Amino acid sequence: MRLRASGDRIVNCQSRCGSSLTSSSNSSRLTPSIPRCISNEWAAVDSIRFGLARIRVVRRGSAAGRWAAPPVPPLTDRWTDAAQYEAYVGRWSRPVARRFVCWLAVPPRRTWLDFGRGSGALTQAVLAEADPRAVLACDRAARCVAHLRKHTSDRRATFHVLKLEGLGRVTRVDVMVSGLVLNFLPDPAAALEIFRTVTKPGGTVACYVWDYAHGMQFLRAFWDTAAELDPSAAQLDEAVRFPICRLEPLRRLFQDVGLQDVAGTELIVPTVFADFDDLWEPFLGGQWPAPSYVQGLSLEHRNALRERLMQRLAPRGGGPIALTARAWAMRGIAA
Repeated sequence: MRLRASGDRIVNCQSRCGSSLTSSSNSSRLTPSIPRCISNEWAAVDSIRFGLARIRVVRRGSAAGRWAAPPVPPLTDRWTDAAQYEAYVGRWSRPVARRFVCWLAVPPRRTWLDFGRGSGALTQAVLAEADPRAVLACDRAARCVAHLRKHTSDRRATFHVLKLEGLGRVTRVDVMVSGLVLNFLPDPAAALEIFRTVTKPGGTVACYVWDYAHGMQFLRAFWDTAAELDPSAAQLDEAVRFPICRLEPLRRLFQDVGLQDVAGTELIVPTVFADFDDLWEPFLGGQWPAPSYVQGLSLEHRNALRERLMQRLAPRGGGPIALTARAWAMRGIAA
């Protein structure tokens, strides 16, 4: 099925990815069909810049049902456990990566560079969907690169341990991509400038990020619930910490570094949890901001948060919880 909105550019990727997406370079009205939907260890190095704290919670006697959370020294995010990452958000990153590659609609036999490849979802989606000549998968964490090398047998892929500033040492590529990474870099604009310089003239630079403000429904429900009980939790919400994870700020970022024909879209995937425990248990893993926050709570307050969140999300009588997750994608052409 092809979807059309006035003035929008249509990309039909149904044949490969099972959905159609409508994107616009000059409008935020985006009309996708709802498609069928390891750790970023290196990102922890920079997360301390955002002032993440491990919260020690105490009861506020004068405000029923709310807690006070005095500040404590910052705690960096932990991104080192592949199984926990997979249960928390990794299981949703693979379908988003496939939709992203499909939306780009890059002709076959092009050379790609995937920076900050994390669990390898984007690299593997490129190999499966884009018929590339070659894919250079780069990450600053040797452990992440080793994981992808172990789980990827496709000879078109090569793996490189490189920091962002080291990308200039690689061959210039036709397509430069990065998935669910840009907002974790200390200077996203500087990162995009590097992405542009390693891309051949006429090549594509593209990224996608989670829509923490509205589109990640399970995470939005978590932080809204946490803030009801503990107002200080609001400052840890990724929607607050990462203002570029919205369509228009992301578009401006691409335009400001000189990329041409900038266009964006939303990528929506179902996030269906078998039951409330399937949703809640990944929050106990201590990896990513929300689980880090939960880990810092006392058992009493952790249970209170669990009960309040269950009241918000779980259907009566239990059973599956059907939500969605949205990512914002943006692309531009290197001059």
